[in-house]
Amino acid sequence: MKLSDYNAKPHAKEEADLRKLLLKVLKNYEGKSEKDVMAEIVSTARAKREAGALSDEELKRFYDMLCPLVNSEQKQKLDEIYELLK
Repeated sequence: MKLSDYNAKPHAKEEADLRKLLLKVLKNYEGKSEKDVMAEIVSTARAKREAGALSDEELKRFYDMLCPLVNSEQKQKLDEIYELLK
């Protein structure tokens, strides 16, 4: 895949922004408990959803980006959170 192919994707900028956000979130939660991290993710996502700043499509792309990064137990929790938020 060439860089030009990536940039030609309809949501390339949004995906890049989501990746940056994901990296920032991961860095901010280093050393914190899983329970604290999950609670903060749900709280932040709910607030953004209520404000109209997080669409279904963006939530799905964020979920899809996280899935390969987590183990099976974390994936189960991620699935629960995703279902709760959509």
